[in-house]
Amino acid sequence: MLSGEGDRASATLSRETLAAAMLLLAFALTYYVGVRIGFAFTLSANAVSLLWPPNAILLAALLMFPPRAWVWLVLAALPAHLISELMAGVPLLNGFLSKQMFFAAA
Repeated sequence: MLSGEGDRASATLSRETLAAAMLLLAFALTYYVGVRIGFAFTLSANAVSLLWPPNAILLAALLMFPPRAWVWLVLAALPAHLISELMAGVPLLNGFLSKQMFFAAA
């Protein structure tokens, strides 16, 4: 193998990795914008939104990419979701620590 072939192969791999990272970043930003739009449709008294676009954004991405890429999509969406929730004042552990989740009212 010539030294030029190895350089070309690593440059192609590097370009593909950069393209995948940029695509994941674009997906995360799109997801973040979707969360912000969803919070705009939230009534002030409730934490329930009338419209939640991030679900559609994530579903569309999952349907477009092969299953081996799904973990990367979820890992890209998670920080965007958590950051937008923190910025909106939603406590992170609100659902996990509620008594209704652990003890069903009889």
